[in-house]
Amino acid sequence: MLILYIDLLYQIGKKLNIGYQTHSIHNLKIENPLIVPKDKQVELTIVFEQKEDTWFVQVQSEEQMYASAEFHLETKSYTDSISLEMEKEKADTVFQMDSIYENARTHELIHTGIMKVLGSCYLTNEQLYMELNVSEEYNERKGEYVFHPALIDGAGMASGAIRGDGEDSENLYVPLCYDYFYCTEPMGEKCFARVKKTSIREKNEIRSSDLEFYNEDGKQIGELIGITSKKIRNRQQIQAKPKSENKKEAVPLEGKKSANKVENKDNKSIEALEYTLKKLFSNYIGKEPQSIERNVGFFEIGLESAQLLNLHQDIETELGIKLNQTTLFEYTTIQELAEYIQTVQAKANDSAKEMISFDEFDGESDKTCYSSEDIAVIGMAGYFPEAKNIEEFWDNLKEGKDCIIEVPKDRWDWRDYQDIQTPTGKPISKWGGFIDNVAEFDAEFFRVAPREAEIIDPQERLFLQCCWKAMEDAGYTPDNVCEGPGRKVGVYVGVMHKDYALIGLDVLNSGRDVPLSLNYAPIANRVSYFCDFHGPSMALDTVCSSSLLSIQLAIDSIRKGESEVALAGGVNVSLHPAKYISYGLAGMHSSNGACRTFGTDADGYVSSEGIGAVLLKPLSKAIEDRDNIYAVIKNVTVNHGGRASGLTVPSPAAQGNLIFDCLREANINPRTIQYMEAHGTGTSLGDPIEIQGLMNAYSKFTDEKQFCAIGSVKSNIGHTESAAGVAGLIKVCLQLYYKTLVPSLHSEEQNPILNMKDSAFYIQHKTEFWERQKIEVNGKLQECKRRAAISAFGATGTNVHAILEEYEPEREQRKQLNKEVSFMLSAKNEERLHAYLKEFLTFLSKQKEEEFSLEDMAYTLHVGRVEFDERIAIVVSSLHELIETLTKLLKDNTSSPNVYKGNVRKVDTILKQLMGNEDWNELVDKWIAHENVEQIAKLWVTGMPVDWAQIYKGKEVYRMSLPTYAFANTKYWLKSADEDGTVPERKKSKKNVVQLESKTANKKLSDIYKNKNRIKKPVLVEQADSGVLLIEENLKTWLSEELNIMKDQIDTEVDIQELGLEQLHAMNIIKRIKETYGTEIEVLQLYEEKTIHKIALFVYKTK
Repeated sequence: MLILYIDLLYQIGKKLNIGYQTHSIHNLKIENPLIVPKDKQVELTIVFEQKEDTWFVQVQSEEQMYASAEFHLETKSYTDSISLEMEKEKADTVFQMDSIYENARTHELIHTGIMKVLGSCYLTNEQLYMELNVSEEYNERKGEYVFHPALIDGAGMASGAIRGDGEDSENLYVPLCYDYFYCTEPMGEKCFARVKKTSIREKNEIRSSDLEFYNEDGKQIGELIGITSKKIRNRQQIQAKPKSENKKEAVPLEGKKSANKVENKDNKSIEALEYTLKKLFSNYIGKEPQSIERNVGFFEIGLESAQLLNLHQDIETELGIKLNQTTLFEYTTIQELAEYIQTVQAKANDSAKEMISFDEFDGESDKTCYSSEDIAVIGMAGYFPEAKNIEEFWDNLKEGKDCIIEVPKDRWDWRDYQDIQTPTGKPISKWGGFIDNVAEFDAEFFRVAPREAEIIDPQERLFLQCCWKAMEDAGYTPDNVCEGPGRKVGVYVGVMHKDYALIGLDVLNSGRDVPLSLNYAPIANRVSYFCDFHGPSMALDTVCSSSLLSIQLAIDSIRKGESEVALAGGVNVSLHPAKYISYGLAGMHSSNGACRTFGTDADGYVSSEGIGAVLLKPLSKAIEDRDNIYAVIKNVTVNHGGRASGLTVPSPAAQGNLIFDCLREANINPRTIQYMEAHGTGTSLGDPIEIQGLMNAYSKFTDEKQFCAIGSVKSNIGHTESAAGVAGLIKVCLQLYYKTLVPSLHSEEQNPILNMKDSAFYIQHKTEFWERQKIEVNGKLQECKRRAAISAFGATGTNVHAILEEYEPEREQRKQLNKEVSFMLSAKNEERLHAYLKEFLTFLSKQKEEEFSLEDMAYTLHVGRVEFDERIAIVVSSLHELIETLTKLLKDNTSSPNVYKGNVRKVDTILKQLMGNEDWNELVDKWIAHENVEQIAKLWVTGMPVDWAQIYKGKEVYRMSLPTYAFANTKYWLKSADEDGTVPERKKSKKNVVQLESKTANKKLSDIYKNKNRIKKPVLVEQADSGVLLIEENLKTWLSEELNIMKDQIDTEVDIQELGLEQLHAMNIIKRIKETYGTEIEVLQLYEEKTIHKIALFVYKTK
């Protein structure tokens, strides 16, 4: 009996740590009936063979195999529950188990002793509910069973009482196989079960159904799915043996195809297939093949059920195909079976044609061949734990640094939550990866008012800065990042948490009135708004795969022509303990503060922060524009796991299909991929499933072992969740760019379940030069380009996989000439420029004179940076000279003759007038033509516009990665009512709540909004009018209140948009103007007047 094997296999599996709560049974099937003669014992051997996270089991004797099954690593819970009493009350018919056994006895299937259960069955038109228990006389043995065979057998027998369409009530069915079994609680004494009519499926003599199991409280505890049974005709059907003793043994099918495999393309081939089947059948019934009729049922020609099970193996071996265990019971004539097999073979042939062979390998050592759809990564930026930029991130990776720390006190006190009891017994995590100074933002740079900056989600602020840095890293500005009309730049960001809304809610609850930051969309939209981009702009949430999916969507947008270039990335910050509590209660976090990806004792991940962005561009265009190319993205694919064991249970089949599709679409042989950046969360379930999915995909192409390094950035910085994909992609790009592999941590002792020795993968444990591999192609060794892949798997099923390749510049190393160049930098003010110069000095000090191109540096700064008011130009002819000049300037504030400084706002009016003169322009053109670097530098710092395209026309110069803008580090954070008692009370309200003001923040704004060097325009005649002055004072007061800026920091000659005046604030100002002066003014008019002084004049003249 098939049902006996469930308990038997779990009992034996205990010795291998296979438990019913951690492993489910799949594909349990009878290979041959187990018949024990009265005078003889049958000695059984149970063989367990482990492959990755799956155990393959066979029950056999010396003579034959009786059953086979698989144990899959799985943990799940059920949410369904029923009322046991209500299930009984709604029954139309009630009968006892004795009647079931009596019906079985008429078919000579007899149950006695411990295998006969007691109980009642409750039948309706829609379902059958059963309450069964083991006979009391056998209660002393109930402890011997985990799942008592008689209970499950009785439930299966009784389920025949609920009829499928057209079913004969007199028939009895015996099980052949089960698709799936899992149960969270043992059933050793009692069983509460239900079978629904909708689960019953019938074809010919095959019937299948599903059983649900419940405990005494009515909570579902398990299920037995796909109970496939065969109708019993007579007793001999389960006892027959082949009539021929010459039947050959079955052989394993992996990688083998019979020479007799028939190509079925027309009627002739179907006849040949039918004849092959007849020959196999003749071994069992003693007839010549030609005498077997093609349209007569198998039982009519003399076959028994047991013989069909043996024939199933013979057909698989002979034809090199895989059939379901029930195939010969579903297709019951030679003709039906041949037509079905022909369909199976056709699908296999089509699939084989799609596979990539080594002969189709496209890599050659001296060849650069990219498809038109390849995408270049030309700019990158990021904030990660222990790394405020990409350079520090790379240094940490090379060092193999663990960047996990305790939760900082400025986030929350983790000790406050240690008494929370979690189902797993693990405490709420106190560990994480955290970005330094998450509250800092340069509000003045992005024209955001301080009041608004405090309200904006830090994820939105930091992504805005990150995108700016990614553009500058690529050597572009928002104005020149794309050439076509309409500024078709796409912006995509992955995000999954909104912790700052919870911070805002805490502030509201403290008694302070403040709007909440509730939406994801502005994280992407603010970038498009500030930079005036018109391509697609969106935030998306597929949890852990969000940011890699954002890159896939960005690439798709470029390929479709929606975007010329695109910014894509992800954000994730941990600002509130709610996330840690929620994930802790779900048992998701590591108990020891480490992401032990692929390591022993892996029991969860560590939450981490990360902000990352990449700038993407068609490769052909990037080459044409002489961009700095980090890596080439060959392909990105996405799918969903569909229905798995649970919403958050990953599917190795879906992951394998995703990776296979990615390889096939890119026409890339996986043997050429040398590094795999795994999703690798460090969980006992996720890691084995990920490796199984990879093996499923790679094994379709090659059986070579240990050729691809594997690792995960999560072992260094933790799981950045919605930013995980972009963090992994940046790591892969850096490895390809620097031709260096870096170590994956916490896996020195490998999880034994993974069994990587039998796979294509080995864990990368050290930093080393990335050697190109050589593989055999058509009998010759051929060197491959460096290639890598990256996976990101969302916890709710959305999977993304990408393949990347190194870029090999075609240009040769140029000789560095001692030629004068101008090093030019600008910033919003003197303080920011000083900080910017310090970052450049640090960067330049690490460069090698013979490898560094001053001309490329100068070109990148000239065309790839926005020109701000505060400026400096240094004319040098060597890297050493530039470093020396900067060192003196920053250390002693000592200027040199080759250093030119200026502020555009200080420029003399006469000089400004000269700049527009024709004679002046001719003079400048001569300087440009003669490359008079010094004169151009002198005038650039005063604000003279320079046509850099004209200067570099025809020159072989390239953009390069250089330090990006040094943003101000002012903190903006919502304060509770207790943290600021100096705020004026709100006007009368039902609740005694005060408005959000921040005296502390105001004190820190002095260096941002007060420019002491700003030159006022000459006093106008109208300004002498005290009426205009009074209006200006009122406007300054209103703006101070609206924007949370100190009144004396507001300059009446500054563009109001630079102060961060958004439309909502503008409408409030307009309302006050009308209430005070009676003047009607539109929003557009307000912005057109630009300055407070001009607005005051307009109001004065029209009031």
